Amino acid sequence: MSLHSASRGTMVSAGAIVSGGLSAALFAVALMHVGTMIVFLAYIAGLPLFIAGLGFGNMAGIGAAVVGAVGLYVMQSPSFAMAYTLLDAAPAILLIILAMRHRIGSDQKVYWYPEGFLMTALALYPCLIFISLRLHGISRVVFWP
Repeated sequence: MSLHSASRGTMVSAGAIVSGGLSAALFAVALMHVGTMIVFLAYIAGLPLFIAGLGFGNMAGIGAAVVGAVGLYVMQSPSFAMAYTLLDAAPAILLIILAMRHRIGSDQKVYWYPEGFLMTALALYPCLIFISLRLHGISRVVFWP
């Protein structure tokens, strides 16, 4: 293993840890201030996960999501960690894995996963969450206290 690859591995690990921590912090601040306008931070809490995943690769994105979920579980509560996992981490991981898929054609050109399929996956995820909540008998989810 060369020095370059060892330093890259350290950088990827540090980037995943920092991204996961930042994402979890944004989500926690948003949920602690639901009655104010700071709640918009929950919408951008997934951005550090995308930065880690699309910048450093699939495993860095998954690692960042795990760091964020474990951080919220330890620092806040299991319900915060579950909400973070369902609302931010799982869709980010799904889109990162799909977006990083590619193949090399016979003409040596790289073909990436089509954008339409990414948008379909992004639209189907909340539908599946809603259907699973309904099937488990949860008819109303309350996000406000």
